[in-house]
Amino acid sequence: MQLTRVWEDQEGQWDACQWCDVAMQHLPSDNVLACPAAPELECGYAFNAAVDGLPRRALDRPSDLIIIFESDAGWNAAGGPELLPDEPRHLGSDNYGFADGHAQWIKRKQNPDGTWSKEPDTDWVIWEPVLKESGAQEQGTSSGDRASG
Repeated sequence: MQLTRVWEDQEGQWDACQWCDVAMQHLPSDNVLACPAAPELECGYAFNAAVDGLPRRALDRPSDLIIIFESDAGWNAAGGPELLPDEPRHLGSDNYGFADGHAQWIKRKQNPDGTWSKEPDTDWVIWEPVLKESGAQEQGTSSGDRASG
């Protein structure tokens, strides 16, 4: 996934509130952030704000950590699962981009009343970064400190 290369190039200094603007300087086409299932949106995705300012090399479990996910919030949207569309766009599922560079289509949980949960229907996906011990020391914080502040 080309967005993870952009993230690496930014050395963790990618401002989550300007992620689309930064990404477009490095991506091959103007419509690469558009989702075909939401053509009315210039960008059909959001950036996981929990990884803002963290270099990828400091992350433990990057293959489980969501960095990009489907959203109706628009250009430069950043946040967490609350920004997922009210209804999944793709047969009860959403597309996610992970910190290791892979993308995956994952089914979403459906509530008993028929509404959709704002969580993937899996137990391995994480929204909050888990830092490597050496990465945490390099950042001057621990995963416990990050979670509390």
